[in-house]
Amino acid sequence: MLAVTAAFGAAVGRVAGAAKAKPPDALPSRNELFVRLRGAPRAQPALWWFAGTLWGKRTLDAAVPLFAVEGCSFNRLALEADGGVRMDMIEIGFWLDPATRAPADRWRNPMNGLDCAPVHFMGPQALRFDAAGEGRPANPVPPGTEFQGRITPPVVSGDSVWVGETLIVKGPARPNPGGEPLASGLPVFTATSLDTYQASRGDLAAGALAWLPATRSYQTLGSWYPWMRMGHEAGGISFQMVGRKLRSVDELPPDLRRLVDERNPGWLRQHGA
Repeated sequence: MLAVTAAFGAAVGRVAGAAKAKPPDALPSRNELFVRLRGAPRAQPALWWFAGTLWGKRTLDAAVPLFAVEGCSFNRLALEADGGVRMDMIEIGFWLDPATRAPADRWRNPMNGLDCAPVHFMGPQALRFDAAGEGRPANPVPPGTEFQGRITPPVVSGDSVWVGETLIVKGPARPNPGGEPLASGLPVFTATSLDTYQASRGDLAAGALAWLPATRSYQTLGSWYPWMRMGHEAGGISFQMVGRKLRSVDELPPDLRRLVDERNPGWLRQHGA
């Protein structure tokens, strides 16, 4: 990571040194824009809060809202010497009862009437994007996994600029460590992750070493989770979420911070360093 940070610092130096020559309306490169919107200066971890809804949809039925979702993630991004991007992210999130906002540790699936034990989510993701914005996992993946990743071209309207991350995955069926007999019987799982980040062009003008306020919107389509007990039912899940980059853990919603500390003591301190 020290080597990555050093490369990032060198790249930032080049950008800062050339900034005076740019016309006022010029944007950073696509990769640099992604690093600045999603990350924090000098490859420090950027804390993101997110919240929204998890939907479920059988192929022949209308979609059903299943849970409220809330969580946070730390994102460390570095612009490397060859123009590529290294991204290391770790997140934690909770399935919540939409009415009470309490963690849904036990849940009756409205699509099949079965009692389930939801597994709240926590885990890392490491990606490497090349200079053209094409991405691959930075670590080994299960044999047979198909993966397409891409940083999308910027979109500009007025003072707003957006840049996105598209990940399309097909691989062996999700792990089923509990041996749930009604886990999806399909041999593969798919995930289509569509993440979009937004910032102000006025804020971007402060330069690469300034902390950049940003927001995000996130949608995904994916296969059933094993704990949903959907068996061979055709269909899948969809996230609908928004988020905001925070300056510190003090900006997290108090209920979420308390939940993270209760369920995973020390997690925020460990990953925010």
